Amino acid sequence: MKNIQLSNADLDSLKKIGKLFKNRREEISCTLERAADITRISIHILIALEKGNHKEFPSLVFLRGFVRSYAKFLEIDDQEIIEEVNRIFSSDEEKENARIASSFGLKEAGGLSQPVYTAMPNLVGNMNKMKLLIGGAFFALVAVGFFLVSSLRTDKSGNAPTQNEVASSKATESPTSSGNSSAQFTLEAQALNRGWVRVTLDDKPQQEIPVSSGQNFVWKADQKIAVVFSRGDLFKLHWNGQEYLIAESQKNFLTELNFPKTMPSP
Repeated sequence: MKNIQLSNADLDSLKKIGKLFKNRREEISCTLERAADITRISIHILIALEKGNHKEFPSLVFLRGFVRSYAKFLEIDDQEIIEEVNRIFSSDEEKENARIASSFGLKEAGGLSQPVYTAMPNLVGNMNKMKLLIGGAFFALVAVGFFLVSSLRTDKSGNAPTQNEVASSKATESPTSSGNSSAQFTLEAQALNRGWVRVTLDDKPQQEIPVSSGQNFVWKADQKIAVVFSRGDLFKLHWNGQEYLIAESQKNFLTELNFPKTMPSP
């Protein structure tokens, strides 16, 4: 997007979005290095986002994607931000659409807001039919997948699990070793808010889990448990049966804990 020239007002809008990102990151005491590690977005791109530098992105699609990912990480509502980004680059996107249409030998009529393609009508009709076929195949695959999953979840008596059983299964889902009942360490987490958590058990690969209020997790390990979660008040924690307290000053910030460690006095 290096060739796109924006007005001073639009440049200021991008800088305001970047400042919002930076202020929120600093508010939760998160460094750029840590943000890059968790989001898997390079520091170079994060700096461009926080400076509102659109020229570092190859296209609007990439810019939207990074904006959504970073906003999710920072727990910022991305809807208004994406709407503003779309407004800023709306004319450039229309030009890109016109260029693509031209490459197919199509001519736009009636203005860019409601393009009417007047050339090669057979091509347009075939494209619409292809979309319908692809959409039908997709829904068929979803239906088959749902049937297979339901069959696998059926118990030995032939009865499908109840709603409560399904909810319980989802709520306790966690990256623990199956059947490892003799593990030395256990961390129990009751979700109090919505967010995300990254969990590392012993030397197993790190896993990221979306969290909703009311979910319960149990993680077990023989050597260590490392967790990173979006804010300190995300969970109520119990380590080996004892409540683990998060400092009041940490409850609004990104929190990283490594167990085992000295337990606070009960």
